[in-house]
Amino acid sequence: MGDKKKHITRKEFLINLSWLIALPYMLIAGYAFKQNARIYRPKNIRIPLQINNGVTFRDGLIVVKEKNRTQFLSAKCTHLGCNIHSVENNEFVCPCHGSRFSMNGECLKGPAKEGLEILKFDIDETEKEYIVKMS
Repeated sequence: MGDKKKHITRKEFLINLSWLIALPYMLIAGYAFKQNARIYRPKNIRIPLQINNGVTFRDGLIVVKEKNRTQFLSAKCTHLGCNIHSVENNEFVCPCHGSRFSMNGECLKGPAKEGLEILKFDIDETEKEYIVKMS
């Protein structure tokens, strides 16, 4: 009963080698996917219920409050994503390319073709805060 050495075929060697080469790439891809899911997870922004009437810019959003109505808009311009932070003649103005939006977020002048995103929100009565859902 002698020791028989098992010879590996060229095909088996290449299959094993391909797994050794592919494994690090699969691990990197899994890690990148996990990081991407964490980065792009929608986040919530909490804002006190007591906000002054008018327009407020904060945390990447635009708060428009008029008497009993409060609306939250994304401050990201729909053209190339510049952050809007100014109002002229009751219009939001993109500082990068001059797109203009109404107080309701409707696109009035391009180059943007779409209006600002209207953000959904909940009210936390116990904490007295708006919970704005960023997408």
